[in-house]
Amino acid sequence: MIMRADGALRVMLNSPVFEGMNYGDAKNKAPTNKQIFLASTEEGRTVPLLLRVSPPAFQLRRYVFRPLTFLTRPPMNLTHWIYTRL
Repeated sequence: MIMRADGALRVMLNSPVFEGMNYGDAKNKAPTNKQIFLASTEEGRTVPLLLRVSPPAFQLRRYVFRPLTFLTRPPMNLTHWIYTRL
């Protein structure tokens, strides 16, 4: 996952996405505020990250939480995933 700063395009986050990765709120559910927790890897060990973003929570769920849900789960039928997320 790569995250860049608005305007400057400076890399803010460059982290691998892996199966079983923890993310979301403190209970691994969809975030309801402007914060999202992530489990990342650094030098072979897992480290927690807390991201605070400026978009509303519904945009955080749409553009960060849902794609991570798709990428970190075991493979499923892509058509089924798309229709259940609309």
